[in-house]
Amino acid sequence: MKAHQSRRWGGFALLFLLLVCSSRSTLAVPSPAVARPVPADALVVANGTVIDGTGADPIPSGIVVVQRERIVAVGRAADFVVPAGARVVDAAGGTILPGIINAHTHSTANPIVRRADFLLRGVTSVCNLGSSLPAMPTFELEAPLGPVARGFCSGPMVTAPGGFPGPYYHQSLNFDVETPDEARAAVAHLLSQGADFIKIPLERGSPKYPLPVLDLPRVQAIVQEAHARGVLVRAHIGNPLLPPLALDGGVDTLEHLPNPRSLGLSASFVRLHRPLLLQGYRIALSRAVRQGIVMVPTLDVFVGQCYERINVSEDEKTWCDLCVEIVRQFHDLGASWPWGTISACPSLSRACRSRR
Repeated sequence: MKAHQSRRWGGFALLFLLLVCSSRSTLAVPSPAVARPVPADALVVANGTVIDGTGADPIPSGIVVVQRERIVAVGRAADFVVPAGARVVDAAGGTILPGIINAHTHSTANPIVRRADFLLRGVTSVCNLGSSLPAMPTFELEAPLGPVARGFCSGPMVTAPGGFPGPYYHQSLNFDVETPDEARAAVAHLLSQGADFIKIPLERGSPKYPLPVLDLPRVQAIVQEAHARGVLVRAHIGNPLLPPLALDGGVDTLEHLPNPRSLGLSASFVRLHRPLLLQGYRIALSRAVRQGIVMVPTLDVFVGQCYERINVSEDEKTWCDLCVEIVRQFHDLGASWPWGTISACPSLSRACRSRR
């Protein structure tokens, strides 16, 4: 009886071993991948390294398949079968990546500018942070020669009477409001004219040329009205003492760096008190991160070509290093910061730098 049971369990053990070996053998030999057919009416971008924007590793010899204005596939070219009738764009060994969004521009109402200076250089969308009311409809126009980068705009900035940016640039860029009710009405009017978001300047100017600034009740009224209508409020921050007003008001973005240079501080003072200055920034930036506020630092205004030029003074290097360190702190706190260059117009960028 025991011998019979032993033979029976021995048979079961042998059968189990054969099944395990068989399954391991099957798992060790993967089935060949089936190549995906590309639709005949698709546009295919191939022969390049694909960076898909998700944080995944680049894909050498990648492919992007576009059908009816939508990306329908991204992957290795070897995993797809491209029919003879498909339109193919040869990337010629370059990099294929999502269109770049420039989150902060000026002087981009003209569709020719949005084509020549942006779309043809890989920038597919621009956000204009200050234009006159008459210029707002032009953000919907195409250029005579073809497609342009999409334009999103704020229209004039909702500001205190006599405030920034009018005294520096032109009064047509101001939408002055004196009370919270006027602030709410301004938001409603700008959105009715096609604004995609609202911009408010929290800019006191310089000690020599001070400017009036919105108070907290008006900032809160603007934010409440804009959020009720599903749009963002983007705050121009030129002065390091003003982020608390923006944070208390509940804005969505901080545009530019809160620049200590606007206080009239010397570079030698910054070098001496750099740790204290950075600690003060860290407190404000930590709160911004907790509130989910994004910074668009527009470093080109504050840094420019500082690290590319040969003859850079020690004082200028001090300011540039401080600006970069402020952005690094914000990043290290877990925040994200979109890319923005201020302007397509070099003369305007130079004017901004000269006033800071």
